[in-house]
Amino acid sequence: MRDGLKNTHCSPGDLQRVLQDLELSLTIAKEIRDKKEEAATYGNLGSVHSVIGDFKKSIEYHEQYFKITKEMGNLIQQAVACGSLGDAYLSIGDKPLYTIKTAIHYYELQLEIGKKV
Repeated sequence: MRDGLKNTHCSPGDLQRVLQDLELSLTIAKEIRDKKEEAATYGNLGSVHSVIGDFKKSIEYHEQYFKITKEMGNLIQQAVACGSLGDAYLSIGDKPLYTIKTAIHYYELQLEIGKKV
């Protein structure tokens, strides 16, 4: 999803529609207890929020994505979530030392997990 959105030209209205659809998907995934779909939807929501520049919201969603994939033991998706978290922290505009260190932490964690795959 993330790469697809980067290469697509969407109007703000299109992105709002995507967010609405993803929120509905998340609700359904939770209702039917589909953890795999719930994790994927959190990741997609995080990616859309990165595209629109809301990196704090992106971080919230990617943290949920990471948490669920960790619970599921899905190392590949954990690594993807860590990379997305690193990207989001690095994209925060004011970039205090904390956000840079946090980005590095997630990139290092991504590398560590990747070595296990």
